[in-house]
Order: sequence, then C-alpha cells, then structure tokens
Amino acid sequence: MNWSSTEPGVLATGDCKRNIHIWTPREAGAWQVDQKPLVGHTNSVEDLQWSPGEKRVLASCSVDRS
Repeated sequence: MNWSSTEPGVLATGDCKRNIHIWTPREAGAWQVDQKPLVGHTNSVEDLQWSPGEKRVLASCSVDRS
C-alpha cells in the first residue's frame, strides 16, 4: 500500500488476486474504492509507489517479476 503525496488521503493497495485498488476518502470517515481495479499482473501485487510529482502515475511490482 502507498499513500499519494500529490493527492492528500488517496491510497493505493495491492492484493493477492493481482488487483490494484485506489481508495479516496469521503465525508464522515467513509472511503470510495474504485469499482474497477487496475489489472495487468499475473500474480500477487507486492509493492506500490506513487509518483512524487504526477497525480495518476503509479508503479507496481508483483510476484510475477514485472
């Protein structure tokens, strides 16, 4: 998981099912999670890193070695 440095409160998480989810904070402590996860890996997502300067750029690595 990694917090965005360009969009306060936005979080990216990876899972064992090969998906990356983007979480956005809402009012009263609620979260909106994108209904369509980012896909492309063929195995578990192990690490994520937001770009320090661009809002929509995210790097990921996986057990699939990509």
